[in-house]
Amino acid sequence: MHFTLTAFFEELKGFGWVQWLAFLSGVLYIVYASKDKVICWLWGILSSSLWAYASFFQLKLFSDSILQIIYIGMGIWGWYRWYHKNNSQIVNITTLNSRGWLISIVTSTLVSIILTYFMSKTKAAFPAMDAFLTVFSINATILLIQKKIENWWWWIVIDLINIPVFIIRGGHLFALLFIIYTILAIKGLFEWNKKLNLATSFQ
Repeated sequence: MHFTLTAFFEELKGFGWVQWLAFLSGVLYIVYASKDKVICWLWGILSSSLWAYASFFQLKLFSDSILQIIYIGMGIWGWYRWYHKNNSQIVNITTLNSRGWLISIVTSTLVSIILTYFMSKTKAAFPAMDAFLTVFSINATILLIQKKIENWWWWIVIDLINIPVFIIRGGHLFALLFIIYTILAIKGLFEWNKKLNLATSFQ
């Protein structure tokens, strides 16, 4: 696909309010998540709702549209868990142990392979890539809800892969969003690492 900066800005002019609102609310979601703020989940729910529409009807990324619907439910779960004030249920930033890493990788890989099989029977643009990004994004979101610092490592990799995927499909606004996501994920990693080190120093 031939792509120029001029063509990109011309394309941006043609985007409707759904894409723009999904873009802006998505940015606010990751900004507040990197700052460990519970309001991130409300912005995430809004962004996912709009993104599901765009992915299914406009970009034909069917697994991604399913992912966004799942995100809505996970956003509600994340908001509830982070907002809960019961001291016994406060979620602190922690790290995965070796067993956690193994379970996370093996489970996500197996589910990705199964989803690839089903996606290959649809008109999905990139069945294997779409499936793997979907499953590992769900895994990263679960780690975010649990406040595992490793979620940011997953997001950095996932966001970098998503950039060319959306460019190829013509979703340049979403590709730009993932560039911003990558930068903010790196920022989130550093911010959470500071909090984790500070909490550890007081133990």
